[in-house]
Amino acid sequence: MMAKRQHIRVPYVLLTLTIPSEAKRVYLALLHSRDGTNKQIRVKIQKIAERAGLKERQVKKHIRTLCDSNMLSRKQIIHGKDAWGSNEYTIKCDETYYAAIPYEIAFDLKLSALELMTYCALKRHTDLNKQDFTCWMDKNKLAEEVGCSTNHIDKLKRGLRRAGYIDYVRDDSQITLIHERQLEN
Repeated sequence: MMAKRQHIRVPYVLLTLTIPSEAKRVYLALLHSRDGTNKQIRVKIQKIAERAGLKERQVKKHIRTLCDSNMLSRKQIIHGKDAWGSNEYTIKCDETYYAAIPYEIAFDLKLSALELMTYCALKRHTDLNKQDFTCWMDKNKLAEEVGCSTNHIDKLKRGLRRAGYIDYVRDDSQITLIHERQLEN
């Protein structure tokens, strides 16, 4: 019997925030260390930096951004007399509605943070009840959802297609999440 593949739950609230896309990638890296649906996450900055593909100082800046936007709260845990320790993060955002993204996509360091957010937006607008994994979304709506220009959306879609996660016909609003379809088969 084959084990069910792991997915990471990306809240739709994250898509609507006007914060840098690298901060969103840091949030995904935090979710990697999450235990089930527990809102408490205890992890070291080095581990987050490794998973996000960023430097530690960049991660600290983006965590402050996430805390300022009420996505997280942070508590430092110090062991002993020195400053060595870990941080405990508590997820504060509404996680009622989310996109379930496969681990392979969420932690593919070859993808940019904007490509990940584009994939999340596509997954959000896919009718999963049909089981055809097709998203009908035009360029303008996708650009509005992700927060970039339509020319940049073309570049992001090409990157996702090169990685083997989506397929589409040029200038068509029909986008197929082929990686999701392969996981189901």
